[in-house]
Amino acid sequence: MKILQKELGYDSVEDLKAKQKENLIKREETRIENEYRGKVVDAVVDTVNFEIPEAVVEREIQFQIKQICSTASNARNVIKSIF
Repeated sequence: MKILQKELGYDSVEDLKAKQKENLIKREETRIENEYRGKVVDAVVDTVNFEIPEAVVEREIQFQIKQICSTASNARNVIKSIF
């Protein structure tokens, strides 16, 4: 029990479970939002014909890379907190 408090920052096993559940819900909400955004972008691309400036494309690529890194970091933290 002291390990949970000192090393992981949880007050109890129940607190650990509650926070992990909260994290899982947030990750799933983010995944669904990103999936929805992707579908919206695909729909716009399919219906509108125009050139997208290189800077806009690069900015979106950087945003997606940051999202992937953040997701990986969060997953790593969850795994560390469990083990």
